[in-house]
Amino acid sequence: MIGDLELIMVCNVAAQQIDDIPSLGHVFVDWGTAFNIQQARLFTEPVAPILHTAQSRIALEFILSHRGAAYLPRALVQPYLDDGLLFQVAESLEIEQEVYAVYLSGAGASLSLGPIINFLKARDIKPETTLAPIEDEF
Repeated sequence: MIGDLELIMVCNVAAQQIDDIPSLGHVFVDWGTAFNIQQARLFTEPVAPILHTAQSRIALEFILSHRGAAYLPRALVQPYLDDGLLFQVAESLEIEQEVYAVYLSGAGASLSLGPIINFLKARDIKPETTLAPIEDEF
């Protein structure tokens, strides 16, 4: 784990609550199975999303351009909250999402991944567990 993201539910209409999301439109950002299960429990009835994406930036652009509500990283949406373009949904949970970096051994030599891996190593950010190579038993 390299850190946490604080996810908050935001929308482009002021004074909205969780119960208002079905009529406003749920923009579903796939933050992983555990988060998705937790998010589904927020609604008393199943809510079909108006957009399903794995990219928070796409969800943000959709909400700003059209309508809807989604769980997005506070760091991404804070300027829009400050400017009154987005609003935090009342009574919604603030959720911490763990962030991991996973890469193949030897990827440090990659021109695209090398600088990122070296950046993380320089800050002494280490994984909680290390996987051992699999020995071929055949």
